Amino acid sequence: MSDLMVAGVVLSLFVTLGVLMITDSRRTTRAKALLKTVAASEDNVILSLQPWAGKYQLEQINGSRYGWQPLVLFVLEEEIRFYPLSGMSYDSIRADEVRWFGRPKKYNRIGMNELWIYYERKEGWYLLKVKLIYDNMLSFVRALKQILPDELIIAYRRHRPYIHYGPVTVEPARQDMYGIWELDAPVDVLLTPLHLVFLGGQRVLNWISLKEIQQIKALPRVDEHDTRGLVRFQVGEEPVAFAVRHFEQVANLLATAAKRTLEDPVQRKRKQHEEDDFEEDILSAVPTEPIP
Repeated sequence: MSDLMVAGVVLSLFVTLGVLMITDSRRTTRAKALLKTVAASEDNVILSLQPWAGKYQLEQINGSRYGWQPLVLFVLEEEIRFYPLSGMSYDSIRADEVRWFGRPKKYNRIGMNELWIYYERKEGWYLLKVKLIYDNMLSFVRALKQILPDELIIAYRRHRPYIHYGPVTVEPARQDMYGIWELDAPVDVLLTPLHLVFLGGQRVLNWISLKEIQQIKALPRVDEHDTRGLVRFQVGEEPVAFAVRHFEQVANLLATAAKRTLEDPVQRKRKQHEEDDFEEDILSAVPTEPIP
């Protein structure tokens, strides 16, 4: 390689490094301004955080998914708020919109840790993913435990791995007066650690708390041209059924997830230091592998 080419490569590297330094400086300046502004305008801030290398992603189930963005994070008494550093607006989640929170894999003291939050609005069901370093995640989880209901905190501490599946297309099923199963128009089903959610596109048609589901069965259908079977269960006195491929595996996942909602959190001996509240929650939390 000639001296001229080497000089060109070195110059390109310096330019790239300079751009990154300017971008980082601008983000840091904006983050500090946001922290100061929000702290001055809100009197109920539980946590304010400008996480180094932290980022978040928003997704509407069966809808849009936005790219990962660096952020400034706030937890208020009734709200979780995210300021992307790319603009002036912010995203927020009310505490009463949260349906579940937990982590997709074991927390690690080295590198980034990820937390998922399912939340519901009239427009649909959403998933927020947040990536933070260990100490920042520790602070975030502790802040969430101050504003979210006990039911969600208990679910966070339950037996792992957490079960997530879908959304997958199913066909609601019902029996006619002769006992023959009839299938209705397709809908989508999302299984989360606390709920079974029925969706028509992005719109939430219904959701069922898993603790109300009993007598789950997988039933084959006598149709050599259709490999779908039935997943059938009871919600109180009401029978519910739908046809789906891999029906036995789906029924097993649903049964396991429903059983866990009735269990007490696993009790573990805590170490005597300031991170006790977090240490009990850092064991394995790998989500169930997707069904092919």
